[in-house]
Amino acid sequence: DLCREQGCELLVALYPRLGRRGDGLVSDEAYARVARFRAQEGIEAFDLSPVFVDQPVEEFWVHPLDQHPDARAHALVAEALAERLEA
Repeated sequence: DLCREQGCELLVALYPRLGRRGDGLVSDEAYARVARFRAQEGIEAFDLSPVFVDQPVEEFWVHPLDQHPDARAHALVAEALAERLEA
């Protein structure tokens, strides 16, 4: 509502959790719930899951004991976001 009042664009970037569940990513189910909420509220989102879905996600972890995204993962996300914002 605040963005609408101010005339600015709101874009939610959905950064996936880099783990596998079946053929998808661990965050796919949660993002489906977010999609329903977004649709109700008219909020645009940019799902970054396609950046990683066909990748060996374990290679983008900081360490096997620290599954946070590493610098390469952040670079891929930055590139995808830049392309989206430029479009």
